[in-house]
Amino acid sequence: MAGLIVFRRFEVEEVVTAVAQDRLLPGGLTRFVVSPRALRVDYPLERLASSADQEQKQAELDAWIRERVAGRRVRYYAESTFLFDE
Repeated sequence: MAGLIVFRRFEVEEVVTAVAQDRLLPGGLTRFVVSPRALRVDYPLERLASSADQEQKQAELDAWIRERVAGRRVRYYAESTFLFDE
């Protein structure tokens, strides 16, 4: 016996509301395509979780990004990209 279940599309606001209410949705239903997106960002999560205020954390992250861009350590792909190094 086989069956097919089709779920309706969810709007971003619905997913945000569900998360805020600690509700769970079945796996795979909340896939979002984000463009542009950053891959392999190795920024220390401890800095984001620190007790510093939001503006200070944002300034530190911005400086970290500028440093990597200036050092040519960021690659931009204008086309769709498949990354097979996992």
